[in-house]
Amino acid sequence: MLAILMIAAFMSACKRDKDTVSFHSDGKGYYYNDSATRMVFPGAFTPNGDGINDIYHFSVMNVFDFSLKIVDSTGATLYTWVDTAQRWDGRNLQGQIKQGYYKAKIGFKTFGGTIISKDLVFILFYAGPTASCLTKDAKECNFPDMIEPGHGFVYQTQETFCN
Repeated sequence: MLAILMIAAFMSACKRDKDTVSFHSDGKGYYYNDSATRMVFPGAFTPNGDGINDIYHFSVMNVFDFSLKIVDSTGATLYTWVDTAQRWDGRNLQGQIKQGYYKAKIGFKTFGGTIISKDLVFILFYAGPTASCLTKDAKECNFPDMIEPGHGFVYQTQETFCN
């Protein structure tokens, strides 16, 4: 029961950032869409080892000079990548997984040549490998398994929610 309560404490993340500059956010995830470039970033993931949304990943089309850096609440860089096919497993510099808010500092050039730089806030849900469900409030989030490349969040998540 304690594990489930820990998740509830961080639920506001999926409705936290209502940015409208360059990226659109519905409060559950992030979108960038122009005539040729498309990006979709989930607002949450759950690296608990159950095989569902264990890795933070996203969908991109026609992006150039890509870079993304994951930073924690202290500003420490946890993961950096320049290849859009790379993924993050949620581990910090000590190899631990800690629930909380994280920033994805993203930079890229669109197909049309526009240079974009933005910080996106997302949440890592983790209550340990024995937690069997997420609080029902987590339904407010878009997870990686909901993404259809080129179309956005179109699927239902396979996450299990508590009643």
